[in-house]
Amino acid sequence: MLLAFADKVSRSWKQIIYFKPEGDDMKSQPPPAPLEAAPVSIPRGSEVTSDLMGGAAVIEDERGVRLAREQED
Repeated sequence: MLLAFADKVSRSWKQIIYFKPEGDDMKSQPPPAPLEAAPVSIPRGSEVTSDLMGGAAVIEDERGVRLAREQED
């Protein structure tokens, strides 16, 4: 989906559909390699605190994986 705000619609739409990147640098470079996610092993039915998520607790059970709700005092 594209949302474009323009004062002159036909001129702006032409700029969008006829856009060409500057130079031939884009054509000569190969596309970047896709990133691979490292597998994470979490013991089943346990609660683990993750440093990657700012100390949020992650719960994995038969329903799936989710973030634990914070306990109110």
